[in-house]
Amino acid sequence: MINQVGGSELNFIQVLGNHDAYLLPKAEIMALTGQQRYHAIENEEAMLIFLDTSKEMNRSDWGGEMDAERLEWLKAQLDKSGNKPVFIFAHHPVYDTTTHSTMEKMSIDPQIDMLDVLNRKEGHGFYFCGHNHMNSIVQKDG
Repeated sequence: MINQVGGSELNFIQVLGNHDAYLLPKAEIMALTGQQRYHAIENEEAMLIFLDTSKEMNRSDWGGEMDAERLEWLKAQLDKSGNKPVFIFAHHPVYDTTTHSTMEKMSIDPQIDMLDVLNRKEGHGFYFCGHNHMNSIVQKDG
């Protein structure tokens, strides 16, 4: 079991992807997994941010989304982080960043200006995603 590797407990944190949210409402998924849809872990060295970018029970649209509540929360976390490095983990890429992220349904909805939100970050910020199943490293605006 993952929580018994090397004799010590490890915390496994997941972010929801489009396939996770096809059959069950997100509230039910969160109850089953004990996870949160979005949250941050911060210490004196860095901030880790975990985001749910998936759509709920929508098999015809596997693209990503961010509602106003999550966007405001993310802005507040980025502001709070100051100059500490921030590591964001989400399923969907930001539009026009990684390989295939300009293709339909292959990013967070392009009408949501995630780059504007992410550019609030002072210092270093890193965004990890996996929706497009491609190795792709991009640097934008530092």
